[in-house]
Amino acid sequence: MTTDSSRISLIALASAALALSACQQRAAETPAAETETAATEDAVPTQEEATAIVDKTEAVWNSGDTALIMALYKEGAVMFDPVVPAPSDDRVTQTKWTDVFTAMKLTGLKVPDRRVQVLDADTIVASGTASFESAAPEGPNSVQFRYSDVYQKQDDGSWMIVHEHLSNVPPPEAG
Repeated sequence: MTTDSSRISLIALASAALALSACQQRAAETPAAETETAATEDAVPTQEEATAIVDKTEAVWNSGDTALIMALYKEGAVMFDPVVPAPSDDRVTQTKWTDVFTAMKLTGLKVPDRRVQVLDADTIVASGTASFESAAPEGPNSVQFRYSDVYQKQDDGSWMIVHEHLSNVPPPEAG
């Protein structure tokens, strides 16, 4: 019985050693580039990288081009407009909202208190208050609003806005 027990233990030990050897061999055969790519895909963006993503978005908002602006948003993104009570995930509605925005011919975006938060490898949040000056003679002289944008990393590595909340800036509190 001791011999059978020893034989079973040796077989189990040999099987474990063989399995471990196979794992080590597979790890040795994995190309360095494949390993680096996997690590990069899961890497949490640095604060500087996240800020650069948000900077690019703001540059597009300054373009006044509805198509370019809408390309920042993932299909099905949820958007809150400051003058509409309910949110929308309808692209046609959102494009109309953006057309109204671009028709105001806004320039000179200023975001004095922008916050960029890196939540994880796939999520960035940008928020703050913003103002634009209007070049349209029939429009307001300036437009001010509060905003929050949630960016999500896409399968191709790009970043798109999946949620946006815009609201009017409340009047200053009295003394």
